[in-house]
Amino acid sequence: MDAIVDVLEPMGDEVFAYMLLGKDVEASPEGRGEGQLLMSLSPDTVIGEGEEVRIVLDRSKIHLFDTDSGQAITHGIV
Repeated sequence: MDAIVDVLEPMGDEVFAYMLLGKDVEASPEGRGEGQLLMSLSPDTVIGEGEEVRIVLDRSKIHLFDTDSGQAITHGIV
């Protein structure tokens, strides 16, 4: 899927990348609105805020959370 890098948040051994899944998507203050994706990246990943990127997901490493409660729905999709 295509996305736009909204915010990069270095966290030491990983970087949180807040992605917008469309040019018309607006970021929510919490970073978890409809059309948004939060990813954990290796700190040596070379991307910049505002950059358009192609995302390929490893289904075994996907973690899904309920947007209302924040509770985990699943860890890994087979």
